[in-house]
Amino acid sequence: MSKITRPTDLPGVTVKASVGCGNLYIIVNCGGGEPVPLETFITLGKAGGCASVMNEAIGRLISLALQHSVPLEEIVHQLEGLACPSPGLKYKSCPDAVAQVLKDAPERFTQTRRELEEQKQREARNKELWVKSEEIHKQIERGGTDEITGRRTSSKRRSRINRPAPGDAEDPHGEGAPQDQ
Repeated sequence: MSKITRPTDLPGVTVKASVGCGNLYIIVNCGGGEPVPLETFITLGKAGGCASVMNEAIGRLISLALQHSVPLEEIVHQLEGLACPSPGLKYKSCPDAVAQVLKDAPERFTQTRRELEEQKQREARNKELWVKSEEIHKQIERGGTDEITGRRTSSKRRSRINRPAPGDAEDPHGEGAPQDQ
């Protein structure tokens, strides 16, 4: 089997799984922009100890298998259902949690990518609206037509809006803005 060359940048998902011995953080990176797992990193929330080392080893072996085209289903099948003496609420063990995350990884990756694309679109729309509102504001300041109401803004209204209030330091004559009646 030939090894898949790892690109410099890989998108992925990170999942926090509660297991019997603490929180397990599972990172699954997918290759080539497709929802195909290519590598995993597994870290137990507690530093040090045999469990942390074993989880790191499992992550490295999964990555090696994925990069040598071992089917994801085979890896999941080997890990799924393994139980330890102190299971968590959702997972029977760390390997069982990893199996579940790997099984869901393509769907999670696609969902995350879709959410990021939607966020980019919202940000682009917000930027367009901001630019448009700035243009309208400048137009109103110059005495142009208010595109919302379609009315021409007057310089008298602009001066009334921009005039300081009576007693302000910027109002040396104490005149203030004219009062509407």
